[in-house]
Amino acid sequence: MVLTMTGRARFWLVLVLVGMASERADGFCVLSASRAIIEIPPLDLNDHARDMEEIRRIRTLKPQDNARAVADYATPPPKALWERGMVIVDWMMASYVGYQFFNATAENPYAGITSIFVATLTYYLVDATVQIIHKSLDSFLSEKNYFFGPAVRDFRKHHEYPNNLNPVGYFGQVSPFAVLFAPLFAGATVANASLNIPPEVNAGILVFLISAIYANETHRQAHLKDPAAWARVLQKINVIVRREDHRLHHLPPFNGNYSGLSGWAEPMARRLDLWRRMDLAFWRFFERMPHNWAQDPKSIPDEVVQQLRADLQKIPQELWQTAATYPARVPGELKEPIKAAKLRWQKDFIATRRQIFQEQAEINREAAETAWFLEQQEYPWIYGGQQWELFEP
Repeated sequence: MVLTMTGRARFWLVLVLVGMASERADGFCVLSASRAIIEIPPLDLNDHARDMEEIRRIRTLKPQDNARAVADYATPPPKALWERGMVIVDWMMASYVGYQFFNATAENPYAGITSIFVATLTYYLVDATVQIIHKSLDSFLSEKNYFFGPAVRDFRKHHEYPNNLNPVGYFGQVSPFAVLFAPLFAGATVANASLNIPPEVNAGILVFLISAIYANETHRQAHLKDPAAWARVLQKINVIVRREDHRLHHLPPFNGNYSGLSGWAEPMARRLDLWRRMDLAFWRFFERMPHNWAQDPKSIPDEVVQQLRADLQKIPQELWQTAATYPARVPGELKEPIKAAKLRWQKDFIATRRQIFQEQAEINREAAETAWFLEQQEYPWIYGGQQWELFEP
């Protein structure tokens, strides 16, 4: 049964259905009028584009609203109770391995001396590994990656608002890695219960596992103006990374001091010019821009700037999205190329979306025109803040 409706009634029905359709889990906008149904595929926007727009919106708010919006945007969600419980479980298993270690060194004091060497070397290697993983998340891995994408986005948010970890707390910071490394803790526990593990091996195992799950917390302590007492002591004797060292990581060019654990491996990374070499190798091999270049366009090497100026297609969306949010970071020689690349993308994007809506207009023109209008209202930062007609006069 089809009810006869006036044009105005159909218009308001479409508006209601648009609002309902925007909540559909399958991501398609389904619009219905009195005679037909149309389907509009969702915008293919990455989280980076949405987040940059959210930051621009947050900046327009009053101070009291700004602080609340920043907390909603940047603060990681609380961890589940079972995830927090894994921290305690891991510590119980680590305590058992530690008990076996101290029993063995009590019987063989010389093993304790060699264990110190093994533990120190392991701690250095863990710090180096943490820095390389951190660099990869910051610069190379995609936010669309199924496994690493959420972590890449969280790291980017942390760079935009470095204090976002302050309210998270100990369990919130440690629990993700406690869950990840739980099988290794369990393996070490079972091995110690069934085998005669040398104390030197146990020393390396303990330092590796505890450092791996604790790196997030030592990182958080490096952000606190008033760190915990244990952290202040370890920072003073250079066992964990200090606040004054780690803060450099959050300053342009955002390409150093990647350690969240001790920072012991950072001098070697600088001596090897490791981070810059990794960036250039990534660009040359994959023809993709490291995220830290987009985060601070002034850090882009001159040779790459010339390539971008010569070929606008090499300018990624991430670069002009960041440039719109942090215009002061863009060097003069890149302002026009970035603007031109954005306009070219926008022109192609609008043409593609218009064609989709025009095809649906053959089914129901009224619904398609209304949906076209509403999409432009919802995403003015994409459509340039102006009203584009679905059919050009």
